[in-house]
Amino acid sequence: MIQRIDLKVGFQCNNYCKFCVQGDKREKLPAKPLPELLKSLEDGRASGADGVVFTGGEPTLHPDILALVKKARELGYKNIQLQSNGRSFCYPGLVAKLAAAGADEFGPSLHGSRPEIHDFLTGAPGSFLQTVAGMKNVKKAGARLITNSVVTKVNYRDLPDLARLLASLGVDQYQFAFMHITGRAAQNREWLTPRNTIIEPFVKKGLDVGIKAGRTVMTEAIPYCFMSGYEDHVAEKIIPRTKIYDADAVIEDFTKTRRDEGKAKGPKCPECRYFSVCEGPWREYPEMFGWDEFVPVPRPAKRRGKALKLLLAGLLASTAVGAWAAQASTGSDELTQLTEDAARNSHQRYMLGLMRYQKGDYAGAKEEWNWALFYDPMNEDAKAGLRRIEGPAAAQVSEQDKRSSQQHYLEGVVYFQKGDYAKAKDEWGLSLSLDRENADVKAGLERIEKLYSTAPEPKDGRGSEEKKATVKLSKEAMKAGEKAAATVTDQARRDSQQHYLSGVIYFQKGDYVKAWDEWTLAMKSDPGNEDAIAGLKRIEEIYGEKPLPKTPVAAGPLAPYEAVRASQQHYLSGLIYFQKGDDKKAGEEWSRALKLDPSNRDAQAGLKRLDQMKKGGDEAR
Repeated sequence: MIQRIDLKVGFQCNNYCKFCVQGDKREKLPAKPLPELLKSLEDGRASGADGVVFTGGEPTLHPDILALVKKARELGYKNIQLQSNGRSFCYPGLVAKLAAAGADEFGPSLHGSRPEIHDFLTGAPGSFLQTVAGMKNVKKAGARLITNSVVTKVNYRDLPDLARLLASLGVDQYQFAFMHITGRAAQNREWLTPRNTIIEPFVKKGLDVGIKAGRTVMTEAIPYCFMSGYEDHVAEKIIPRTKIYDADAVIEDFTKTRRDEGKAKGPKCPECRYFSVCEGPWREYPEMFGWDEFVPVPRPAKRRGKALKLLLAGLLASTAVGAWAAQASTGSDELTQLTEDAARNSHQRYMLGLMRYQKGDYAGAKEEWNWALFYDPMNEDAKAGLRRIEGPAAAQVSEQDKRSSQQHYLEGVVYFQKGDYAKAKDEWGLSLSLDRENADVKAGLERIEKLYSTAPEPKDGRGSEEKKATVKLSKEAMKAGEKAAATVTDQARRDSQQHYLSGVIYFQKGDYVKAWDEWTLAMKSDPGNEDAIAGLKRIEEIYGEKPLPKTPVAAGPLAPYEAVRASQQHYLSGLIYFQKGDDKKAGEEWSRALKLDPSNRDAQAGLKRLDQMKKGGDEAR
């Protein structure tokens, strides 16, 4: 029986989300007329639905939205929800009118904890501030506030911070929904679609925030095999059976359509204990990435035979050992069952190993998978994992994995160039998990190991000046942070971080003067901001003993567009060589960059850095 209707009132929208499933409907289809919408409301009620969700597009842009909400209440709909981007909710008067008309649930979408994430994904500068203000207005109106956040490659690392923001805003429920690769999302699929194995730990950390805060937290379109320990938070098992009134058609039972046509199951899925309740991923996902990462959750297994009994005997308490041994010695062939706890422990160990493997920690993965076999010697997934680690480079790497690996590698190069070796190492670990033969990544990790290995201090007691300065700066930062902790407000910390991020953008452009100014402002707002401290130190390293100029260095004649782009390509090539430790080729590339564009400050800084290294040795790096 239908429980709810989804009424799409039109497809106009004031956002331009990069993951929007509606594609170009906004350009092709006008808002539906009021009589048609009223008829749909009556039809839905006659179908037995007692809930309605007004969607679009952006439903609050429809000129008759208040009349529609009021009519829904008159028809007897018990639950009336507005699924919105939330920007219109920033007007308190509109929220009050919608609530008075009968709306009792407001569902804005927030896709990042900061404007630079959310606004980038929505394609609408200022949308973050409007949506957050709208959420506050909903809470003031006393209505139920639920949110949806689409998980993409852009924002998955931000999910824990986003969850903390949502909890602080008082949301009653939030949901992380894996992007559906259709519409505009399909156009951006190559760079926007994340891997389930990579997002899993971030999703779970984000859920933990809400669970601890007492909120209802859910995920959508993330199969059970990635939700170990969080199975109660899979939304599909509680989503009401829904009838959709779309642009020019009616989907009588979207629950059935979603399961039969929208989602897909792989060849190993029937082996999973959740096969009957799990819908699988959106079918476009395995078309991109295949089924390798979908590992069935073991069923509580039943085993036969003396060999297993003898093996289990070594794992049980001494009192149980005698009983098992007695059974084995009598040749009994009766049915034995691996305990549900052992199967669960084995699977959890396997999943922990999978996470470590994904990070490039193969020793840790091997240890976890051996533990998985300790609990369940028949765990085929753990056996396959061990074979993958111990065997030659193993299975063929797909072209998509190679591209994803290279993307993480390049992100790591950017962090390396900034001096953030910890984040560079994290990115390269992710890269290596996708393509174990990525030589660039291996060279990068070796370079970090060489630069920051725990070598003994010289006998004369003198250590690396860079390390001494770093330690001194870290101690100063800690003292400043401890001293300021009691007085720095949350708003000041947010202001400080905004200035820090602005400085990062200037630094990447080579405008060190403005970067210095922004990071100095960040320090004024929060003296304990270690990111800003590290940034200021980085600029001091680049300029050496020379004072930072008060005005930007003259850029020189502007190179033609093509020359500028080619210059930047040579700069990036040099950066990769520099990261590998090949300073000669790095210098050649940066020299080529300057010939093409004499104003390329990145190349200027790179060559200056090489010159400092020649004078001060490799520690100057």
